[in-house]
Amino acid sequence: CYERARPDWVSMDYRMEPVDGIAATAAIRAHHPGARIVVVSNWDEPALREAARSAGALAYVLKNNLHQLAAIMGSGI
Repeated sequence: CYERARPDWVSMDYRMEPVDGIAATAAIRAHHPGARIVVVSNWDEPALREAARSAGALAYVLKNNLHQLAAIMGSGI
């Protein structure tokens, strides 16, 4: 899917099926190191934030703070 669309940004939900957002982020970044991915979640846990960072996500945003996406994407990280 990423390969076809090549979006400027990916907003990746943490909870997905059949793979979670961390695994999907790692897979995309393995093939497309320049992909800009933000993991979005309801879970505010340091271990998940670190896992997202380790997988290659540029940011981790809580769903109740989605307004942060505009600043993150606007910065171009």
